[in-house]
Amino acid sequence: MTLDTDKISFTIFKTNRLIIPNLPEHIEFLNCKINSSTEIKFLGLTLDENLTWDQHTTVICNKLKSLFHIFYNIRNFLSEQDIRTIYYFLIYSRIKYGINLYGQAAKTKIKQIQTLQNQLLKVLSSKNYRFSTNELHREFNLLKVEDIAK
Repeated sequence: MTLDTDKISFTIFKTNRLIIPNLPEHIEFLNCKINSSTEIKFLGLTLDENLTWDQHTTVICNKLKSLFHIFYNIRNFLSEQDIRTIYYFLIYSRIKYGINLYGQAAKTKIKQIQTLQNQLLKVLSSKNYRFSTNELHREFNLLKVEDIAK
């Protein structure tokens, strides 16, 4: 059995208050050197050593930001049902996956995702940036990020 050492790493999870002296930079397993890392990806979730979810929420925000240019180009050709389908397929699925875990992230990080969700909904539905997000969520019968996390 051989390990692909470029794709494997280990992380020691700890709290901000816990200081662990002399952490190993690597370990040996089956004659392979495995390097330590401050974060790992596991089943699509980015876990950092302090489990703050900062990196994972940044990944989600970047994925959502990448949708803006697509939505600007297609929004005029969509029906309300198409908008709802695209929302659930491209936005909701990215927010929902793993939210039971990362939903415990700092409120500021959840707020960033909420803001992007609101902006994407406004772009998709061709609403003015001043249009009420509460009204938009009611109009499309959609949950906000903090409601999904509950």
